[in-house]
Parts: sequence; structure tokens; C-alpha cells
Amino acid sequence: MKKTLKISIFSIALGAIAGIILNNTYKEKLSNSFLNEEKTYYFIQEGVYSSTSSMQENTKDLLVKTVDSKNDKQYVYLGITRDEKNAKKLKEIYEYESGMQLQNADEKTRKMI
Repeated sequence: MKKTLKISIFSIALGAIAGIILNNTYKEKLSNSFLNEEKTYYFIQEGVYSSTSSMQENTKDLLVKTVDSKNDKQYVYLGITRDEKNAKKLKEIYEYESGMQLQNADEKTRKMI
């Protein structure tokens, strides 16, 4: 019984150490590859709202969305991509299915496409 307990405790400690090492390595690789790259990202924006209640009321039918709050405004995004063709396709799909007018914004230049 003591031998089993020692083996169990050793295995748990070894697993925890391995998990911490892998997690730190992954975070470092992610920050080095994603944040430092000079790439263009396209955001499919549904709209900008001045209040949370109006945003919730107008987007209640959207199943997938991302909300970013800046300067007391809520920016609602439906998708993010690095490919301009994909951004235009997504925009067309959402506009066709919902009848909404959407905007694609280039993250680097903030130029609407």
C-alpha cells in the first residue's frame, strides 16, 4: 500500500511538472509567433453600439459573435480572418442570410473593404 501511494504521488508530481513546462513553452511560442508577426487581419463587423442593452437587443439572434468594449461603445464582430477573399465571402454569406449590411475592416490600416 505504501509503495502504491509513493508511486501515485510521484506520478502526480511528475505530471504537474511536465504540464507546467509544456504550458510555459506553448505560451512562449504563441506570443512569439502570433503577436510579433506583421500580418493583416480582417474583422467582419456587425455594428457599433453605444449601450449594452441596445447591443443585446439587436444581436440576440446572432449565435456566434464577439463583443469588444472600447470607450463606452460595444463593437460586435462576426468573424476574423487573415485572408481578404475569405473576409469578403463571409460578409456575403452573412448579408445574404440576414439582410444586414456588414463591414470588413483591415486591422492594420483600419480600411473598410
